[in-house]
Formats: sequence, structure tokens, C-alpha cells
Amino acid sequence: MIKQENIQIGNIHAVVWGEPSDTVFVAVHGMMSNKEEAAEYLAEITAGNAQVISFDLPEHGSRCPFSKEGAPQPFADGVPFTVTNCIREVRAVLLYAQENWKSLHVYGCSIGAYSLLMAYTADFSESGVTDANRENRAAPEIPRLPDSALLLSPVVNMERVIQNMMRAANITEAQLEQKGVIQQKNEPTLYWSELMFTRSTPLPDWPVHTSILQGSADEVSNPDDVRRFAERNGAELFHIPGSAHWLHSPAEVDAVHNWLKYASGIVHENPCSTERTGTDENNGATENETAAERDAVIRILKAAYPRFRFAKRSDTKKILEFIKDLADYEKMQDQVVATEELLEMWLFDKQKAEVIFVLDDDGTEAGFALFFHNFSTFLGRAGIYLEDLFVKPECRGKGYGKALIKHLARIAVNRGCGRLEWWCLDWNKPSIDFYRSLGAEPMNDWTVYRITGNTLNSLGGNL
Repeated sequence: MIKQENIQIGNIHAVVWGEPSDTVFVAVHGMMSNKEEAAEYLAEITAGNAQVISFDLPEHGSRCPFSKEGAPQPFADGVPFTVTNCIREVRAVLLYAQENWKSLHVYGCSIGAYSLLMAYTADFSESGVTDANRENRAAPEIPRLPDSALLLSPVVNMERVIQNMMRAANITEAQLEQKGVIQQKNEPTLYWSELMFTRSTPLPDWPVHTSILQGSADEVSNPDDVRRFAERNGAELFHIPGSAHWLHSPAEVDAVHNWLKYASGIVHENPCSTERTGTDENNGATENETAAERDAVIRILKAAYPRFRFAKRSDTKKILEFIKDLADYEKMQDQVVATEELLEMWLFDKQKAEVIFVLDDDGTEAGFALFFHNFSTFLGRAGIYLEDLFVKPECRGKGYGKALIKHLARIAVNRGCGRLEWWCLDWNKPSIDFYRSLGAEPMNDWTVYRITGNTLNSLGGNL
């Protein structure tokens, strides 16, 4: 029996699962679910390694006005189930978690995943804030990014989901705009303000180590939308072939459990290798009778593009090793005076530059890119300057160099930058040819000037 502790976060009733730990998962359920479904199995597999916080979203679980038997629910509070209310409450729970645990991870299903992602956007306006949820409206502080994220059947295009619900109910945008709110029997209430919010507020950049599991035939969250999100953010994406949005069959539940074990770090094997044998307790089917179904469902397919992650303070030694390997390649070993202490201070204390790694198939770092923001007065906006890019010799030929450049270009576009630029040694013809193949143009009319060492100290001392 997993230990459960009831806690109160503002006016949100939440449950903390598991024994005390420095690590916590914030688990957010999807539509037509509840805090127990979101947390029970995750708490079971992470027992002894992490705790789990879960809570019911508005009008779900114990916050429904009435139970299935018609009895009043203990925590029904009148907060409507809207996108913005979900985001506000998720943010409140995340802020609580980061104050009380050292290591924060997140798990979200369906609209719960969307709410988690959107909790890291800028502040919300007061529109849609009711007296019941006013205490938990978005705080001025944005939570710190989690150490990892597990997203199950995630909604990444909420505007499309709302439009699909409108289409199914034969409701036009003009009708919704005119009425503002349209209640539906046995379906979520539609709000014009929510449609406008999802249309005008994009998902934030997501530089977090992320694993995603989705049915390849998901009818709620378009698989192409999820694929683009995963590719843009370097997330790990698995598919259950032929499965829809809600994963409830015994074989699908097995696949979800296998993925949770893998993605939460409890096991390190690819979930594709997990097999299930014996009799199914839920339907009495024998292994032979369900073999075809299980083969189709448990064989989870991994996306073919590389994964990325931003460097952490604990990666300082690894970053220095990449820098020395690059210097060795460029025949400039004698010029490297950087130390782990210097890199840690400038990269993580002063935050003057950033590092991303591209990961090999086994999750090890195959290459790195170190970059920082510069500024163009003519464009009136920042750019990204790529200081170093290097791929290990044994990992070359897999497209990692191009993937790093493309990923940096996505970061530049997402941050509103006007340029991505770098230097290249004149003798390095393979790199020059590679950069030209990407569409990069040499700045032949410009000459780089540099002041360094004693000259810098002398000049600076005479000012």
C-alpha cells in the first residue's frame, strides 16, 4: 500500500504519494479522468525513488458537483473546467513543488500535458478568473523548468481540439463569439475566450528532456502536431500502432506501463523490448489468442530524428572535454586555458552562454553546440552566435551536425532572433562545404578584429 498524504495548495486539494524523497513528479490527468488515475501506477513504479503529487482538475474527480451515485462531492468548488483555469492550477502546484523538493519532474496526459506546458508561459490576464479560483490565478513567478517530462497522448494544439469539438456539435465560430459560452449535454462547455486564448498563445520553448507516448491513430491530438512538437523540441517520441487517444485495452495499458518504467528511469531498456506473457486477468484471453494484438501494440516505434538536451551544471566536465576535442581537431590545443571552474561560473552562475547536446541512440552525448545571444542594431533584435560545434568522430555520418544547426535555427526562430551566425577557419573546407549546403553565406566583405591578453589589459587599464 502506497502512503498517501492529503495537502492543501491554496484552495486545491492534492495528494502526495510515496515516502519522503528529494524528488517529485507532478502528475496531471486528462479529460474524464482523475488524480488517482494520473498517479497510482507512477507512484508504484517510482516508490523509493520519488514521490508523486496529483490533484483533480476543475469539475473532475472529487471536484465534480455530484458523484456517479448522485451524492454531493466533498471538494466541488464551482471552478469551471477551462483551459486557463487548468493552467493556473497546474502552475500553482508546480510552484509549490519546486519550493518543497530539490528535483522536479512532470507527467501529463492529454489536456493535462497541454496545461503543464502552458504553465511555463507568461502571466495570464484577469479574464476568466472567478471568485472560486482567484486565489490560484497565475502567479507573477513562472515555475522553473522540470528536470524531465513524460507526456502521454499530449494535446499540443488546443485550438484544433476546440475547433473539432465545435465541428462535432455543429457550432460555428460566429455562434460561439455571439453567445460567449455554449453549454453542451455530456460534453465540455465551449468558451469563446478559451478559443481566442489558445489561438493567440503559443506553446513555450521546451528545452526539457521529454519522452512522449501516443497512439498512431489518435483522433483527439493530431499525431502530426505531436510529431512536429517533438521534432522542434528534440523530444523522444514513441507510437502505439493503430491506437487512439484513450489507451484502455489491456495491451495498451501494458504498453503505457512499460513506457512509464522506461521514461521515468526505472528501467533503461527500450520499451520495444518488453514482452508480456501468460493469461490476461482482465478478459481471460490466453497468450495465443492475444498474441497478434500484443505484437501490434507493445512494439512501440521510436521516431527517427535525433534528441537534444540543454546542458546542466553537472555537465561542466563533459563540456570541457568537448572543447578540448574541438581544439585538437582545429590544431589549437595550446590555446585552451578554460577550466571546469571557469566554465561553471560563466555558463551557469553568470549564464553568459548556453550548451546543447545531441544524443546518440543510446542516450549518450554525440555532439555539442555552445552559443550565446548577440545583437543587430540594423535588425533591432537579438541573434544567436554559435561559438563551438563539434560531433565526436565515432558519431559522424549520422546527420548530427546538421541536426544541431537545425535545432539552433529553431531556437532562434522561437526566440524571435534575426540571425544565426558563426566563424569558420579558412582551411576547413569540409565544414565550409557543409555550411554552404545549409544555405549559409560567407561574409567576405568583413574582417574579424580581436583584442585579447596583455593588449586587452593594457587598453582597458588606460581608459
